[in-house]
Amino acid sequence: MGALTRTFQTDEKKEQEGSWITIVVNDDKSIARVRVKRMGPSNKAFTKRYAMLTRQLRAVRGDKEELEKQALIEAFLDHCLVGWENIENLLPVEQGKKRDPYMPFSKENARLLFEKLPEVLDDIVIKAMDVTTFQAEQPETELKNSSPSSNTP
Repeated sequence: MGALTRTFQTDEKKEQEGSWITIVVNDDKSIARVRVKRMGPSNKAFTKRYAMLTRQLRAVRGDKEELEKQALIEAFLDHCLVGWENIENLLPVEQGKKRDPYMPFSKENARLLFEKLPEVLDDIVIKAMDVTTFQAEQPETELKNSSPSSNTP
């Protein structure tokens, strides 16, 4: 396998079913992570939905940047974000009730997360477009064979 293939070839199953992305290590040492499908041309459902939503925006008056962000969020929730684990609970506290430290995954909870912490969305989107997020794990022997030789200047 050549360098170009090693650098850009992805695992189709990861692109279609999703790959786990670590967001942060929580205070209790659990890992906050999300599972996303590839965001880009290989995810035709996402691309089609996003295109449709942005076409609809052309007829709407208002802050175009904000409307485009909403279109991105909707398409992302519909076709990229598959699930999560150990995401901090941002739901309102109900008086007198014990609260789980982590939010269950749902589209509504994801909207809340992205509204309260928009940088989390930005980080996830960048990683959902990154080819390395969806590459197959390379066997250790292949990694050794692909590293530059010590004889190379």
